Amino acid sequence: MKKQTKQPNKQPIVSVDLIEMARRSEDIPNTVTDDDLKDAFSRYERFLLLIQRYPKHQLAPTGDIDMMWHQIGRAHV
Repeated sequence: MKKQTKQPNKQPIVSVDLIEMARRSEDIPNTVTDDDLKDAFSRYERFLLLIQRYPKHQLAPTGDIDMMWHQIGRAHV
């Protein structure tokens, strides 16, 4: 299941299925549930919107957002 947050009349923020990629990743602990991944993905998308909205601010992701961030790097390998 691929959840994407859409802005009105705009493309989805993330176009790859990070949740599925995280499920298959060897770096994600077995204790992380599908609900945890869905929550992390949702928070990741909101974090991207914050970065876009406040480009002059330094924002630091939490651990679960960082986990999803690293899945993007694997999407292109």
